[in-house]
Amino acid sequence: MKTLFLRVLAPVAAAFALAAGPAAHALPPLSSTITSPADGANLGTLSSPSNSVTLTATATPSGGGAFITSIDFRVNGVSVGVDTSAPFEATWTPTSPGSYVITAIATDSSAASNNTLTSAPVNVTVAAVRIANVISPANNSAVTQNSDIFLRSTATMSDGVVSSVEFLLNGSSVGVVSAAPYNFAATITAAPGVYPLIARATGSNGAIFESPPISLNVAAAIPPGPTVTVVSPTPSDTIAVGTAVTVTASAVDDGFIPNTAPGGVTFYADGDPIGTTDLTAPYSVTWTPTVAKTYSLRALATDDKGNTRLSPAVSIIVRSSAPTVSLTSPPTTVAAGTTVTLNATAAAGVGATVANVQFFADGAAIGGPDSVAPYSTSWTPATGGTVQLTARVTDSNGVTVTSAAASVNVTGGPAALGVSLAIVGSSSIPVGSTRAVNATVTGGNTISRVELYYNNSELVGTDTQAPYSFLFTAPLTQGNGILTARVYDVTGQEVTSSPLPVSITAAAGVAPLVALVAPTSGSFVAVGQQVVISGTATDPDGVITAVQVYVNGATTGLANGGLATVAGTTWSVVWTPSAVGVASIAAIATDSGSNSVAAPPVGVTVADSTSPALTLTLSPRTAAAAGSTTLPSGAVRNVLADAIPSSGRAIVRVEFFVDGTKVGEDTVTPYTFRFVAPTLAAGESSRTFVFSARATDNAGAARDVQVPLLVVSPVGSPPLVNLLTPANNAAVTPNTTVSLAATATAAGGSVSSVQFYVNGSPTSVNGGNAITAAPYTSTFVPTAPGTYTIDAIATDDRGNTTVSNSATITAAFATPTVAIVSPNPN
Repeated sequence: MKTLFLRVLAPVAAAFALAAGPAAHALPPLSSTITSPADGANLGTLSSPSNSVTLTATATPSGGGAFITSIDFRVNGVSVGVDTSAPFEATWTPTSPGSYVITAIATDSSAASNNTLTSAPVNVTVAAVRIANVISPANNSAVTQNSDIFLRSTATMSDGVVSSVEFLLNGSSVGVVSAAPYNFAATITAAPGVYPLIARATGSNGAIFESPPISLNVAAAIPPGPTVTVVSPTPSDTIAVGTAVTVTASAVDDGFIPNTAPGGVTFYADGDPIGTTDLTAPYSVTWTPTVAKTYSLRALATDDKGNTRLSPAVSIIVRSSAPTVSLTSPPTTVAAGTTVTLNATAAAGVGATVANVQFFADGAAIGGPDSVAPYSTSWTPATGGTVQLTARVTDSNGVTVTSAAASVNVTGGPAALGVSLAIVGSSSIPVGSTRAVNATVTGGNTISRVELYYNNSELVGTDTQAPYSFLFTAPLTQGNGILTARVYDVTGQEVTSSPLPVSITAAAGVAPLVALVAPTSGSFVAVGQQVVISGTATDPDGVITAVQVYVNGATTGLANGGLATVAGTTWSVVWTPSAVGVASIAAIATDSGSNSVAAPPVGVTVADSTSPALTLTLSPRTAAAAGSTTLPSGAVRNVLADAIPSSGRAIVRVEFFVDGTKVGEDTVTPYTFRFVAPTLAAGESSRTFVFSARATDNAGAARDVQVPLLVVSPVGSPPLVNLLTPANNAAVTPNTTVSLAATATAAGGSVSSVQFYVNGSPTSVNGGNAITAAPYTSTFVPTAPGTYTIDAIATDDRGNTTVSNSATITAAFATPTVAIVSPNPN
């Protein structure tokens, strides 16, 4: 009727206009008025789905038969809708709270040059806005039953924080998302039909608001559906913000993946689609992450029957920046057997440092990692062919990046494969004695292993890393024999050495006894730092004439060619590791009868020079010297480890070991441990134990320090010690002096020292030194509020010790008081 009325009214108005003449039409509308909302209205909180406001207005046209042709509704001067017929109205959806000015511009059919009239403004206030919308799937979308889809929504509120969004299909919950983006990977299991889908948001203030519903058409499924997998990137890949990444996926189906919509593969990051659907295999898309965080990447495949399946999620860490590395002028041609130097430049990401650069040839490491710029290594290709060289940088955050590969043409070929044997010392070996045997390999391709045989059939040992060395222990049967080596390279070549004759002779007396005491198996040492290799050696019927030490079968880095200094029953030699990796340490003791015995080898880890520094101090400690490393069974020693991290790192723990068995750990400086000397077995008068500490930093680098401790049978009774002050449970003020006092007596001997400890550490009392004469007094100043446990250890002149009673004190500041003194009441 409204349309019909306008069609009739327009000709009538035109007729009146002709009768009235041009002057009668040249006026603007007589009035324009906003009728709703009212001026000064507070529209309150607008929550979706009913978060729109209806604006209405009326207008009076000018005389002479003119009529209103349109009303333009404006909010803060911006048009929100134009209506061309009465009743005039428009819908306005505020997106944020605040004050708004609403006007209506009426236009009539007058011939006036300005035939519009703006209404008086209406001022309204919106207290809060809460809006939720389903953005995917689209309204009236079709999905096959049991298919996977991403449900995606937006939710905002001006008067709080959205704490969760729940998706409901036909009133039943499909899933809840507790953080933006509000995306949920859902499997639609509803029976075929058309269902409403909404997103229901819950705010931090308890407010609940919903999106307008959309319709989802669920169709019958034809199983089984496609299978899809994200192939790249992988969780181990390093990706930086702003870097374009190719995301790829594979998809298969019992039918086929259509190359027309809605087929193909769609990629998602945290549920948000990446680019457009790829309709053609191999499926990929380019993705450039914009925020440093962990993303969940998934791919959705659609098959020819309309089934959709999501891939398993792949978690990808995107960092604010990543390290960079590149090979510097790599060679294009190298002759086999020729040594060349490879160089690389590397830079760390923001807030990190370069930890090391490792070079690779066809994926195999070349030497060890280089931790000091300029980064380089020596490479000697063994065989002809094309080799791909790369460099990999690792930064202090543990992020690794591999350079672009450089292709190198290696000309020529290897020399003929060969191997020869040499025995260290005499080839006349007493039965049961041990000799070191070295194998020298020449030519060939990459060597896979070298084996040593006795009499061509008895395998003595296998070595896979040069220098190739073995420990041969002569059989207990006298006679002549031969040693041979067999070398194998990666191409399958095999060559046997010329035989090395050996003569197994009668032993002259009893074989010696030898043990490798330090370092212990599994310990850490550092490149370029001196390590003392030590042990014991005795001979029941003669003297020890030599102890020869080997590291990985060689004497490289060992002082005096690995020939240890022997003093009584102990021996030692200094070793300076030159490369990171695992090192095997062996020692052979020889006596005056030419009998020789090898100690069981010990494996240690050589870490880079960025490992933390570490020292050990045993108490009681006097100003002149550290505590003795000889102590009676049952004696107590406090061990203080001073661990200093490398620049930019932090110590995370210090562990303590006895003979390689962990006995304690401390994670807070000062790093301390109270060690009780082990009890000797029946019949033992003494035994050497290795006490060690291991400091580990937050980059995983570790450093060991070891102290051999000779434990002997105690002589006499331990001393008596009593802590007099402070009193247990005393309260003190921080930064004030606390007096310490103890009494100590020794039965049948004398007290040599008393040392005070605060929370297990002596460093804050008397400069860390023991008190060597009565009265046994000192002071301690608590520098911070907290609880402190204090005790003392008395040591007598025979090394026996006793731990005193302990006192726990609390350091705290007094509670302040305040009172108004002026003016007086009333």
